[in-house]
Amino acid sequence: ISKIQIDKTNGALPLSIGLNSSESSDPDGDKLNFHWELIFKDKSVQNSHYLNPRFEILKAGTYTLRLTATDVNGASSIAEKQIIAGNTAPEIGILIEQANSSFYFPNKAIDYEVLVKDFEDGNLDFAEILPSEVSVNIDYMPESFDPIEISSNYATSDTRARFNTGYKLISRNDCGSCHLAENKSIGPSYQAVAERYNKDSDVLSQLANKLISGGSGVWGEHAMAAHPQLSETAAKSMVGYILSFAEPTLDVRNQNISGSFMPHIPIGETGFGGYVIRGAYEDKGAKKVDPLFSEEIQFLSYPFLNPRKANFQQNTELVDTPSRVLQFIGKSAYIGFESTDLKGINSVDLLVQASKRTSSAGGIIEIHSGSPDGPIIGKTANIQVQDEGEISNLSESESKKKIRTLQRHKLTEGAAEYFLGHSRVINIPVDKTVDVTNLYFVCVNPEAEENQITVSISGIEFNAE
Repeated sequence: ISKIQIDKTNGALPLSIGLNSSESSDPDGDKLNFHWELIFKDKSVQNSHYLNPRFEILKAGTYTLRLTATDVNGASSIAEKQIIAGNTAPEIGILIEQANSSFYFPNKAIDYEVLVKDFEDGNLDFAEILPSEVSVNIDYMPESFDPIEISSNYATSDTRARFNTGYKLISRNDCGSCHLAENKSIGPSYQAVAERYNKDSDVLSQLANKLISGGSGVWGEHAMAAHPQLSETAAKSMVGYILSFAEPTLDVRNQNISGSFMPHIPIGETGFGGYVIRGAYEDKGAKKVDPLFSEEIQFLSYPFLNPRKANFQQNTELVDTPSRVLQFIGKSAYIGFESTDLKGINSVDLLVQASKRTSSAGGIIEIHSGSPDGPIIGKTANIQVQDEGEISNLSESESKKKIRTLQRHKLTEGAAEYFLGHSRVINIPVDKTVDVTNLYFVCVNPEAEENQITVSISGIEFNAE
């Protein structure tokens, strides 16, 4: 299997590119021979049999770099990459000022600036690149979207549907068989529905119930089929997308290159998703070379971390039944998260369990900065083993937090008998020493047995000052 590693794929002339074949492999473990080729206008202009050669390109244009790996039996595979010589891709940065660069907090303003520089075109700061030439977008992205989808969603022609949970659900159901976006079909268009109704909570509930139960008589003789498989939340998201057709369509360049915005939770959304700040620029190209496009995306998530998705862990175990938790095992265990910004954070909530039913030992959870042995910036008291607890008398803002939603779910659905009220939220004040750091949660209990569960953890939520 041929795999190309390369230090750069574009740049000004003369362009020097370093090549590496070390990630290539043979399923049978056979020794491989390599042949590198640099191809320009269907002609091989440079070649090498070295494992890791370097090519020098002196002429502007678009080249194909080809690596052929051949085993001792003559079987071969080919990998290719495009090389642009004579034009350098733009560099884009997003600066978050006076705010957290990992998380967003509703109703806390975020100051930002998009930075662009290009070797050939110049610098945005010096007015060599005009602000009107830079695309800047700020969008709320619901929890139903994966951050890896961000870039592909900006490529869609329907900007209204970019990060819309309702659109995603509509695409998976049968709505398109009777409805079109702007033209009447068997049923009314989404545009017509949006113009008839106002987007408020009463209309959302009314139309969501009709979407679930079906009905007729409002738009003609044809009845709308029932969709009993939809939850009320899903139906409201779908209606929210339809009603958005009464709103102005998003502009591709809908934000200033710098400014401040106030995050808010869109109607029908939980707020547990995040905000996307995106900067994009296509340069002007160069002689005989096409333009190059670059984008930079900053994702600010809801301030919650899933312990099961930690970047680092030791002496832990993932459990799926009767509930999805991460268990700390033995005298010392930890999980860690890369590059977490603590700017503006004053405390951390942990959703933990230490149950008699799992023969847990309990323990203390310490928060360390930088490494598992780094400075302790906060810690719990000893988490006792108990099978009692309750979550009543919460303030409205506290009850809306994701960690409390998760706690209610654990106490009332599926695993309720298992947890039996002992799922607890513990608040830890944080004495931060740096802003961005690798953050570790270390559970210690010197009295625990080697393979004994100490504490189970289900969620981590950050609180702003």
